[in-house]
Amino acid sequence: MVPAVLEGDDSNILAQEETFGPVFYLMKFKTDAEALKIANNSDYGLSAMVFSKDEERAYKFGVKIETGAMFVNALSTSDPKLPSGGVKKSGYGRECGINGAREFTNAMAVWIK
Repeated sequence: MVPAVLEGDDSNILAQEETFGPVFYLMKFKTDAEALKIANNSDYGLSAMVFSKDEERAYKFGVKIETGAMFVNALSTSDPKLPSGGVKKSGYGRECGINGAREFTNAMAVWIK
């Protein structure tokens, strides 16, 4: 498949579904509040990328996005030392890191009187 850059609004299926492949979908916005509304108006939340010359502004904006992972000025990636997983319909729980290890354990409560 050839990589594609497409532009549209939030009614397009590319804005509503998780897209895995060489597709970059652009939607225009005028304010940070509008951009945040667009970002959070999704049933999915695997990862988000925020690009800006102002790293602090990008961070403050990015942590408001409903997502399992957020990257500032970087593409989505993973590291076995860090928890990985989505929110909403993008998944439940985490893999990797200490959070991931806990997903594969069964905690037992023991009470001795």
